[in-house]
Amino acid sequence: MEQARQHCLRCFCAFEKPTKGSILLNGDDITGDTIKQRSERIGVVMQNPNQMISKQMIFDEVALGLVLRGVKEDEIKERVERVLKVCGLYPFRNWPVSALSFGQKKKKRYHRVNSCIRTRNPHLR
Repeated sequence: MEQARQHCLRCFCAFEKPTKGSILLNGDDITGDTIKQRSERIGVVMQNPNQMISKQMIFDEVALGLVLRGVKEDEIKERVERVLKVCGLYPFRNWPVSALSFGQKKKKRYHRVNSCIRTRNPHLR
């Protein structure tokens, strides 16, 4: 069962191609889309938050997807601060990620993906 879920996720993210059938997202066939095209609409949140840590500081970790997309610095600051306030991690924004509890890391990983998806889809604001 685990292998089937992993294969499905890898196909959904375009890391692998399905052997038959098609992949639908909100009614759109995305089977032929590239990884880059799919990343505009799909964000993956790993179960273990420790598998999603790329930066040492909390603010930088949440901002990573926006930075990689070339979002302007002032907009990154505004969006990351807003997201951190929503999830209750704003007071810890200048702390190292390692100082967070497991539960706080889980919140952080979700909001990292969420801040990036909202940038790509402004109507989700």
